[in-house]
Amino acid sequence: MNTEKISAKTPIAIILGAIICNILFGTAVPTIKIGYELFGITDNMYEKILFAGIRFFTSGVLVWLFSAIKRKGFPAVPKDKIPWIGLHGFVYTFLQYAFMYVGLSFTSGAKTTIISATSAFVLIILSHFIYKNDKINGRKIIGSCIGFAGVIIALSGNIAGSEFSLIGDGLIFLTVIAFAIGSIIGKEITKTVDSFTMTAYNLLIGGGLLIIVAKLGGAGFENIGTGAILALSYLIMVSSVGFTLWATLLSKAKVGGLSVFTFVIPVSGTIFSALIAKEDVFTARCMASLALLCVGIIIVNLREKAKK
Repeated sequence: MNTEKISAKTPIAIILGAIICNILFGTAVPTIKIGYELFGITDNMYEKILFAGIRFFTSGVLVWLFSAIKRKGFPAVPKDKIPWIGLHGFVYTFLQYAFMYVGLSFTSGAKTTIISATSAFVLIILSHFIYKNDKINGRKIIGSCIGFAGVIIALSGNIAGSEFSLIGDGLIFLTVIAFAIGSIIGKEITKTVDSFTMTAYNLLIGGGLLIIVAKLGGAGFENIGTGAILALSYLIMVSSVGFTLWATLLSKAKVGGLSVFTFVIPVSGTIFSALIAKEDVFTARCMASLALLCVGIIIVNLREKAKK
């Protein structure tokens, strides 16, 4: 039997933890859009990048402290992995979220979560060419086609008040590519480095680079209100608590078992885009797109039949 899958014997706490974790990840996009309003960010690209940098660097500090307490010492990294840690922070945090925070200004939160969820399918394609034991099969092809069909529906018309935007939707697709490549790099790192340490340095490096680029562009915030601080604090919590919880879950159950729950991200992101950002998501086009995407994600993660 494939022990990497969630089974009937899996503790309910792990299943609930995976669902809660992905709900948190889904709420991030609409909260970012609200954060732009509260911080008074309009068309200044560098202010958006600074907003992202503060979030992830602070999250990195918190995860680093958690890792230090857990290890009862300095979270060290083997010398041969330092370049990989740096590359991971650059791709997984700096590039991914620079693309997302800028692209999000040109498209809706609902569409962003739908497009971002295609990372599951892009990762399948990349893994086929990189790993000998992770080849594409008929089930993955069917699931990926269904999922991409949902995204095509989202891009072919108005979703939550947003028409197709080459800049906005294009940058969100680059976010997906950065996530997939960063995930593969991270998988190699965690062969010798624990996930908490990798996550801490990933956030610190990526967040630090975002802040440096933003400050070089002259970004800064004035008259920061209570609402803005609360929005940023929530996003920091999503990153630090969410990443730490996910890493903890991965230590209890394999990634193959938890990945099926990633369909919760576009669902929660779409719902919270309606509740928080007041986007009109309850349309036939949006619901059809979301349904196809979720079905695709579930299919590619379906458990193989147990063999005696």
